[in-house]
Amino acid sequence: MRSINLALVLLSASLLAACGDNPVASVKNGECKAFRSVAVEACGLTQADQNVLDDYVETGVSACKWARPQPRTPTCAALRADIEKLRQESAARASAIPVKAPAKKPSLYRRLRNRL
Repeated sequence: MRSINLALVLLSASLLAACGDNPVASVKNGECKAFRSVAVEACGLTQADQNVLDDYVETGVSACKWARPQPRTPTCAALRADIEKLRQESAARASAIPVKAPAKKPSLYRRLRNRL
């Protein structure tokens, strides 16, 4: 009985000692080298894109000590407004072009009559 208890204690001690061998990965070990910092503010086309970009930059600034990106000369809002304006102009031009309906195929009766 005593040998079983001793074996259990040794087994649990070895398992607990194995937990402390590998240090947890951290930014100090060089994980920031895998990513590049952005020099100028990036703009996403949609708000979801912008949220991902902002999260990426904020993580880099806080964890990797990146410098904050410089603001864009035309702001992201101005760029999005220009894109929306171009889309509306394109849609207006597309709707102004008349679309010719395809020629109607003659009925089966007429095709057969023309063959004879």
